[in-house]
Amino acid sequence: MKALKWVGIAFALMMALGVVLVLLETDEQTAAREAEYKQAEIEKAQVKAEKLQAKADKQAAKDKVEAEKKIVKTRSGIPNLGGKSEPELITDCQIDIQNKLSNPRSMDIISSNLKYKKELNHELWFQFYAKNQFNAESKHTAMCEFDNDGNLLSSKFE
Repeated sequence: MKALKWVGIAFALMMALGVVLVLLETDEQTAAREAEYKQAEIEKAQVKAEKLQAKADKQAAKDKVEAEKKIVKTRSGIPNLGGKSEPELITDCQIDIQNKLSNPRSMDIISSNLKYKKELNHELWFQFYAKNQFNAESKHTAMCEFDNDGNLLSSKFE
């Protein structure tokens, strides 16, 4: 019990000494202590900001890789527009051209001649055979124009 009493007395003396030192601290010492504290806080904030920036950079790099994976290399070179793939764009174009033919069921696309050009909008060109009103088959070239969202703007054939 005596040992515990002496530990308590020693603790009380240390506390009293600490209070006395704080009371006797000069303004310069107080300012220096506060400046050190603020500097430590700034350093912590900088470390945190650097970690957040590194995390954001890592996520941006990951997003870029994911975006590059989503770009599909297609036969014609036409990119996915507005979430529509090349076959969907060709189908939209084909249906629109078929509706303009005198014999829509006779359309036969020559798929090896598919071409893409980026002009003001996205142009998809292909050739096809179709029968006319006299049931004679002839070769035609079709062009469909799409916007960046994959919407069909116009179509024509010769």
